[in-house]
Amino acid sequence: MRRSDIAVLLINTGTPDNPSAGAVRRYLKDFLKDPRIVEMPRAFWLPILYGVVLPFRPAKSAARYASIWTSEGSPLDVHMKALEAGLQERLGGREPRLLVRRAMCYSTPRLDEQIDRAVRDGVEQMLLLPLFPQYSPQTVGSVMDAAARYCLGRRNPPAVRTVKRFYDRPGWARAVAAQVRALWREKGPLPGPSGRLLLSFHGIPLECVEEKGDSYRRECEESAALIVRELGLADGAWEVSFQSRFGPHEWLRPYTFERLRALGGEGVNRVDVVCPSFATDCLETCEEINIEGRAVFQSGCPGGSFNYVPCINESEEALSFYASLIAEELKGWI
Repeated sequence: MRRSDIAVLLINTGTPDNPSAGAVRRYLKDFLKDPRIVEMPRAFWLPILYGVVLPFRPAKSAARYASIWTSEGSPLDVHMKALEAGLQERLGGREPRLLVRRAMCYSTPRLDEQIDRAVRDGVEQMLLLPLFPQYSPQTVGSVMDAAARYCLGRRNPPAVRTVKRFYDRPGWARAVAAQVRALWREKGPLPGPSGRLLLSFHGIPLECVEEKGDSYRRECEESAALIVRELGLADGAWEVSFQSRFGPHEWLRPYTFERLRALGGEGVNRVDVVCPSFATDCLETCEEINIEGRAVFQSGCPGGSFNYVPCINESEEALSFYASLIAEELKGWI
């Protein structure tokens, strides 16, 4: 009997369908009502979400999305489609056949719908690859929740494996470093003490680490060390920061915008920024860093040079890394 196909789901957070306030409101509602994303008591948070956040935030966020929207859609969706196609081309010739499909936690194509589609296609084994290099309950934890909800109560759920983190797997740091080197070939190397590589990771509330024991900050620091080792950078030529703070709570420091604002006064007139907690470019990289972050740095260093390093996206190094990772994770199934 022919062995069933195996589904490989490439999973990301999601994106609005278009850069309108209505589409952003629908996306934010799904995103921010997830208890993994905002860890507050529902009785306290939901009135704030529906009474304060959703009536006012979508219009501002829609303008940010509009500033980076392309003719093909949002950058995140464009890169996810390209990654899906590239990996399907590389992996589709195996036996049993691998079906590579993209999925989103809070937008289309939705994760639960992609799992259901694969099951209806006869898939009995499934690899979930959340595109988050470091583990965080807010990201990979949400993916695990969604898969568990799908399987709960079903008489014949698929066998599911999940890649919990991959920053420490062979080839990931090399793929990130390749993006940095590509920038340096174009712009020249960092100019000694007056240049800095800023590794900006997505932040999380400080209490997640100091009170709840999450490993995320340590994993970010280890990620940075692996990347700068690949690049051969000396101490003082690089530093780590955290971005995308939301709400009134203290988050992981140092904050990216505070560091960008201060670097000019510390004698740094060129900063190259790479975002190693993002596998694909999105609002937080294309707009928050490459537009807002650029303006923040140049306000403190007029005439300074700001360079953004794209995520690994569907680069040749990324495709090679993911293909190797998937093959390793599927041992025993293929």
